[in-house]
Amino acid sequence: MEKSRLFHILYYLLNHGRTTAQQLAEEFEVSTRTIYRDVDRLSMSGIPIYANSGHDGGIEIDSSYILDKTLITKEELEGLIQIIDALEDTNYYDLNLINQKLKSLTSNNETTWMKMNLNKWGDYEDVEQVLFKQIKDAILHKQTIYIEYYNSAGLSKRKIDPYYLEFKGSAWYVEGYCHKRQATRYFRLSRITQLEVLKETYESKELEKQKSKINETNEYYEFIFSEKSAYRAYDTFAKSAISNCDEGVCVKVNMPVNDWIYSFLLSLGNEVKIIEPKYIKKELLQLHKNIIRKMEEEQ
Repeated sequence: MEKSRLFHILYYLLNHGRTTAQQLAEEFEVSTRTIYRDVDRLSMSGIPIYANSGHDGGIEIDSSYILDKTLITKEELEGLIQIIDALEDTNYYDLNLINQKLKSLTSNNETTWMKMNLNKWGDYEDVEQVLFKQIKDAILHKQTIYIEYYNSAGLSKRKIDPYYLEFKGSAWYVEGYCHKRQATRYFRLSRITQLEVLKETYESKELEKQKSKINETNEYYEFIFSEKSAYRAYDTFAKSAISNCDEGVCVKVNMPVNDWIYSFLLSLGNEVKIIEPKYIKKELLQLHKNIIRKMEEEQ
């Protein structure tokens, strides 16, 4: 704890400049006496840190002291800071110390030219943050998880060996081996309503075996979007997968087999034509029939 606080104090001073012992004591929730002891320890380790008394006094690090910046360019550093700022806003991971360290390597006068906000509209809730941490811990300890999950077919109950947490498009997903489908699948965190980390574990050799099959779960899709719905194609797919055609824009892409494609296509109505895979046409037709039947029953 003491070593961690010393690093925090170091980077705090590099970022904020001259600071009083009282301010540091409040920041790190210790006494001023402890702060002065920490300053002595930093000084003994070779850090040019000083504590000056008087009206304009305070604790500061010599302005000529900088950390080694030879391994990263100024532009690369600024880009990293912008990305970490955005990830820190999600509250999925405590990046505050990393952020302080990076910002200590650059000037406080740099102009901010980019702003990123990965949070959802509306009041922000920490439900997904809890899921994120549970899944992260399960991945690190190679523990199987049980989830209750909503997809286009309704509520589904699955057991998963989680491999990765992945931010794709505009949402977090957990990628892992689905026991029910006996294949690698993606599950969107926002659709998980219940999660339990099981005592059951999976072996590293099985993990590597399944990871090697991830690309095999991809399937070829080809769609034609009308001009009216072309913006949805550009919102969803990489530009390299999109080309112009007589009827609008054509999308040709290989991507994982996933239930989201059904709700996506349903939301487009008659503004999209399915070329491949052909079986999706039949399944969408059945979904349409089910919707019509349910609406008729409710009348």
